[in-house]
Amino acid sequence: MLSNQGGRRRSFGERYPSGGLKSPHNKESGDVRAPTLVRRIMDHAVSLGVHPYAATQLGRLRIEGALNDAEVAAGFKIADIVGRHERYCCAPRRTVASPAYERSYGGAIDPYEAGDQNTIARYERRVSRARKDYERILRNVPPGGAIELVMSVCVDDVRVNGMHHGDLKALLTRMAKAFGLERERRKG
Repeated sequence: MLSNQGGRRRSFGERYPSGGLKSPHNKESGDVRAPTLVRRIMDHAVSLGVHPYAATQLGRLRIEGALNDAEVAAGFKIADIVGRHERYCCAPRRTVASPAYERSYGGAIDPYEAGDQNTIARYERRVSRARKDYERILRNVPPGGAIELVMSVCVDDVRVNGMHHGDLKALLTRMAKAFGLERERRKG
């Protein structure tokens, strides 16, 4: 007669020669950082005065290794362009925004009050440049929900579901190339 064996069932997975179970988060699988560690890094970076961009969602994704430097730079450039565009188009300031957006949005402008022709001409050139840069973003982001994803992370500084990180990476890689931030590597 067979006896009923007690205890835990044996876990499945790759094992060491000693019989111990290998962790799925070993060194071969990449750098896995705990979310609390990432949060601490971001908080300390800002409190130490490193840079306010370190505490953004783009900064968090860079610390986690989901984005590279060129993609993060493209994201901040997008926020900068959108901030300038909305400033010159007299759009209302976003209530939740990334530091790059806030820096570019700045204060209210009315060059027509001064009446100086040079000031007005400079203002109109800046408006034209902001419009062209914004249109470049729209041209390089495919239609559909992609623009909302880019705007929510880069401009509004909203945390998105991890399922969208691959899409965001692809979009920011495309924008980095469009902005000239990432050069194609030569095949050698």
